Amino acid sequence: MFVAGAVAGLLLYLQQQQIISINMEKLRESSAFIITAAASFFDKTFQFGDATALGIPLIGGISAGLVIGLTRG
Repeated sequence: MFVAGAVAGLLLYLQQQQIISINMEKLRESSAFIITAAASFFDKTFQFGDATALGIPLIGGISAGLVIGLTRG
């Protein structure tokens, strides 16, 4: 996110200096599409019902991973 913010800031600075020209309407449309696609991806990826349907105790696995990670770290 830091890198994306830095790139956006650089582009806005270059536009202010009139080195480049940015079509803000196209930028809004593209960013809305990217955000919608990312939200859809995360909805499909993190459906907890699917993981529990496989018989995987999700909370137990997360807890065990957290404990092991903290004790070895």
